[in-house]
Amino acid sequence: MAGVARRRLDAELVRRKLARSREHASQLIAAGRVTVGRTTATKSATQVETAAAIVVTQDDDDPDYVSRGGHKLAGALAAFVPLGLTVEGRRALDAGASTGG
Repeated sequence: MAGVARRRLDAELVRRKLARSREHASQLIAAGRVTVGRTTATKSATQVETAAAIVVTQDDDDPDYVSRGGHKLAGALAAFVPLGLTVEGRRALDAGASTGG
């Protein structure tokens, strides 16, 4: 009889498309947003069964930006308002290089 398939929690989150990368998975785990069964996960390297029930909860304070860059941009735009600068009705292109893909 073969053993139960197991994998690192961070890798399993990526495999299930619950996280964009293992680093993102580690951030979710560190923030206490990942539960395995009924237990809040605390370590990315925890071995989990590939059939385990894994839940990632949404952070209610996060407007669901796709990256930290979204938070930076929102902060910059809020800082520009008192200066009379606005981007409303304008088009923008972010053509910068990124290490995150």
